[in-house]
Amino acid sequence: MTFSRFKKVLQQKLPYPIIELPTSSLRRKGMPYFTFSPFQDTEDNYIRLANSNDFYIKKQETIRKINTLDLTNPLCVNNQWTYAIQNYQKIDQADNIKRMIDALCLEFFPNLSKQEIEITFPITLKTFFRKNFFPYRLNPDVMEKRYQARLPLPGEHYYLKVRMKHQKGWLNIVDFVLVNFDQKNLSSQLDSIWVEDLIDLIEEDKTYIFDEKKYVSLQKIVRSISEDKRDQHILLNDFRLIQKMLSLGIEPSSKGSGNDLKRKIRSFYFYNVFYLKLDLDGIKAWLDQMPPSAFHTNISRQILLSTLEKIDREYKKSVKDYWCNNYGRKFAQDSLGLPNEFFGDFLVNSKTEYNF
Repeated sequence: MTFSRFKKVLQQKLPYPIIELPTSSLRRKGMPYFTFSPFQDTEDNYIRLANSNDFYIKKQETIRKINTLDLTNPLCVNNQWTYAIQNYQKIDQADNIKRMIDALCLEFFPNLSKQEIEITFPITLKTFFRKNFFPYRLNPDVMEKRYQARLPLPGEHYYLKVRMKHQKGWLNIVDFVLVNFDQKNLSSQLDSIWVEDLIDLIEEDKTYIFDEKKYVSLQKIVRSISEDKRDQHILLNDFRLIQKMLSLGIEPSSKGSGNDLKRKIRSFYFYNVFYLKLDLDGIKAWLDQMPPSAFHTNISRQILLSTLEKIDREYKKSVKDYWCNNYGRKFAQDSLGLPNEFFGDFLVNSKTEYNF
């Protein structure tokens, strides 16, 4: 629903037709194992369609940073829907950027003022912003390297980060990319990445992603074991990602994406054990409350439960070996697989402008 509304209002604001691009396969062959950005598989369009006036839009489900994402940041999730809006003609893209921002606000955030929208950009682009009037807050940043986009295309590419005021702070709703930017005439092609969960977060006036109405039935179950918002966020993120990976035909193993899945299930187990003080039966009890629709299939449910049982057995054996042999911490972690929390090192929430 969010995507169809978004596409419709954009078509009303943009001067040329919007053509929808095909969605990429979520699971990829080789590395990386998953599509992590809607930009992927659109690279050739920037050369092949360079003379096109049209706009191109792509809706893309993504999986990113399976075991490295900072989940103590409430705006981070591993599996999410994103949109790309692209224009391949090399022109001054200022008006198109303003049209897209205004279209989003018109449809989803009609009460947001211009001064509750901020564009952060590298100081390199100061002439671009001086020449073009933007009615929003502008925040030039001298840390240019933070805004350099690494794309498999010729030229220099720069991010513009658009943030919007919401409740506890500012949310980075969209990143525009000026592709192959020309400093002399300020022309470029255009890419942009929009995050559906963040659009819904502001429109529904919710504080956290898993407060949104599409997640409410699952959140209610997790809330029965913890009222802590970070606990709810990590448990739901991990549960959904595990089921998504299983739905793609991936099973826990020692290689490739199967190893990523196995590690994610291990972290899910240890979070339950060390932060919620649940044993295996306690974990199974709350998973049993999940509706059948939350699992891809009954087989995927059984794979998750059997993997948790195996991890539980291995963990108990490792703890016994540790105490019996008086191993050092490095050996215990590298060889026995004991987590940081076993040694008293617990997660500390990240400190950003929007925190738990």
